[in-house]
Amino acid sequence: LGAALARAATGPAGGGGGEIRYGARMAGLPGDAYASCGRTAEAVAELARKLGGVAGQAAEGNAAAIQLGGLARTIGAAATALNSLGEADEEGWVYWLEDSAGGAHLRGAPAEVATPLGERLWPNLKSTVLVSATLAVQGSFDHTMGRLGLVEAAGPAPGGLILQSPFDYHEQALLCVPSDLPLPGGPANDREYTAAAAEFLADLLPAVGGRALVLFTSHRMLRRVNDLIAGELTGRGLNPLAQGVDGGRTKLLRELRTAERTVVLGASTFWEGIDVKGPQLSCLVIARLPFPRPDDPLVAARQQQLEQQGRSSFAHYSLPQAVLRLKQGFGRLIRSIDDRGVVVILDGRVVRRRYGRAFIESLPSADKYAGPSRGVVERAAAFLGGRGRGPAVSWVAGGEAAPAKDTEPEGWGRG
Repeated sequence: LGAALARAATGPAGGGGGEIRYGARMAGLPGDAYASCGRTAEAVAELARKLGGVAGQAAEGNAAAIQLGGLARTIGAAATALNSLGEADEEGWVYWLEDSAGGAHLRGAPAEVATPLGERLWPNLKSTVLVSATLAVQGSFDHTMGRLGLVEAAGPAPGGLILQSPFDYHEQALLCVPSDLPLPGGPANDREYTAAAAEFLADLLPAVGGRALVLFTSHRMLRRVNDLIAGELTGRGLNPLAQGVDGGRTKLLRELRTAERTVVLGASTFWEGIDVKGPQLSCLVIARLPFPRPDDPLVAARQQQLEQQGRSSFAHYSLPQAVLRLKQGFGRLIRSIDDRGVVVILDGRVVRRRYGRAFIESLPSADKYAGPSRGVVERAAAFLGGRGRGPAVSWVAGGEAAPAKDTEPEGWGRG
């Protein structure tokens, strides 16, 4: 099985790695993959049976036998899962081969969970409370309720309540977007964008004294930016650390919390579930709007399903998912009533594309500034330098920052 999967993952279809979707009985993978998968599943199941038999012959209460019995059940479950992934015949599921650093893996997941949840879970519960900081998009729960099957579920329509944050974001946070960086999109544009983003970060991060977390949507861009700026940042007295280069999440978070003038470049696992209170994290940079990867098999299957229903996959899936992800990333900065910080979104699409409104209207209402890179650096440094809050700022089309009463891009306000 391993040889068959390796050929699939490195062959023309795999493009040297990544993921490959396959169909029933592993259609789309090498011809011997299905047979190899079946033989492997049988061998693993036989191992589970033998381990279970050994555990069953031991005296009752024997500690080693109890552990062995648990191992047998775990291995048996793995055999069942492997057999299911090989058959790939569950309706509404998507199956793919994933080639990663840990080797080749078979994966499977339902393309949507709304139907089974709406039919099997919600009708059987008397009451349910869903609580999160990232359930609403532009003040609406429609996307989340649709994804979870709450719209079609039997019983009364669910109610919704959005509670205001205890944080005063107008006092505690400033949201900035440099307006003169190129836009990402396409290999050539992405290379130009990455280079420009690195140049901007080389100016911004020393100006704010480090104490920063830069969130990326891809490890490739993270590594490239790190290659471009790590030496310069070190030379200017900062402590730059990149995920996967200088250590994992735990080590880098410890450095951010304890070491002076630290800058962490992080990817997926840093977007949620981290808590760094106080001045050690004062600047959060979003390197790119976190749209789902269109080549991810599960994302592609969900988008295809929406398009087949005559619905826009961008409007009904990619955009709201990216908005929720951005809210998760934004939430890494202000963690207490005493925190103060700057969020910088490098991706200019948030102000130059009509859909950018969905992102801004879903974020906390911090003061905002969009202008030239030099203006962003100066505003961020002044905001964190303790020289006072200064006048309210707002979106401007370019040039110098304008007070709130001046012209703003059409339809955009102070938040």
